[in-house]
Amino acid sequence: MFEVAKVATMWIAVLCAILSWKVGIDALLSQESGIIPRNEEGKYEYKEVVRLPDLSADAIYKRALQWVHREYKNPKQTLQLQDAANHRLMLRHQIRVPRIRKSGSPWLFVHYKLSIEVKDGRYRYRVFKLHLKNGNRFYPIERWTDKNELPPKEAQTYLAYVDREVRSLLERMKKYIADPPVEKSDDW
Repeated sequence: MFEVAKVATMWIAVLCAILSWKVGIDALLSQESGIIPRNEEGKYEYKEVVRLPDLSADAIYKRALQWVHREYKNPKQTLQLQDAANHRLMLRHQIRVPRIRKSGSPWLFVHYKLSIEVKDGRYRYRVFKLHLKNGNRFYPIERWTDKNELPPKEAQTYLAYVDREVRSLLERMKKYIADPPVEKSDDW
C-alpha cells in the first residue's frame, strides 16, 4: 500500500512539473511580440553605442574589420561597404532558422544588415532590415506578427530564435572589439 502511494505521489509531482512548464511556455509565447526591439517606425532593429574610451577610431575600425573576417566564412561577400576613411562597415548576411512546419526546405532564411560606424572612443552598430527570403522575394519579418501571417506561437518561436541568434552575434562582436585575442607568435 505504501509503495502505491509513493508511486502515485511521484506521478502527481511529475504531472505538476510538466503542467507548470507548459503553462510557463504558453505564457511566454502568448506575449505580444516584444522579443525583438523596434525602432521609431515600428521596424525590428537592434542598435547600441558602445564606448571604448581608450581607443582611437582607427583601432576600433581595425578590430571590427578583424572580427568580420573571423566571424563570417566569406567576408568579401558579406561586406557591402568597407570605408576605412570614414570608419564605416556595412554587412549583409543571413540567419538559418529551423522551420517548424516541415514543408519544403527545413530552413527559413532571415537576411539582415549590420552597420558599424566608428568614432574615437566609441562605435555604433545597427542590425536592421530583417527580411525573410521566400523564393526570389524578401519581406519584413514584422509581417509574422503585424499581419498575422503565422499562428502566434509559431511567430513567437521564430522571433525568439532570430533574437537569440542576433544577440549572440552582437555579444561575440562586442567581446572581440573590446578585447581581441592576442595572436600567438609562431616564432620558434
